[in-house]
Amino acid sequence: MPHLRIEVSAELSRSLDWKALANDIHLGISQRGWAGLNDLKTRVVVCADDLAGKDPLAQQLVATLITTNPRPPDVLQAMQALVLTELEKAVSVLQPAQWVQCCVFLQATPKSEYMKWQWRAPAAPT
Repeated sequence: MPHLRIEVSAELSRSLDWKALANDIHLGISQRGWAGLNDLKTRVVVCADDLAGKDPLAQQLVATLITTNPRPPDVLQAMQALVLTELEKAVSVLQPAQWVQCCVFLQATPKSEYMKWQWRAPAAPT
């Protein structure tokens, strides 16, 4: 159950293709065997207000990668690096004129601290 929550400045949000970006991240993680494709979830939260330092034009792209299955530290860091690389690529294509800060936080949450309920979940691949 890796979940990716991305918080983004409003102006930057309008310029990115979120479906394609999330798809690239999901495929990258699943193709490396770090998580099942149907287990990956990404949500994008557009910030109503944001400020980086004192620069009112600066943009932010802050992701939190939340995991519940135990993974070795090197795998968690590789997943985190993959997310950052995909975010970097997406911003680089835009060539924004202003400062953009991109970062990825890692939040490993034990299964005992996580509850889930689903309605009509997709069938597990056979």
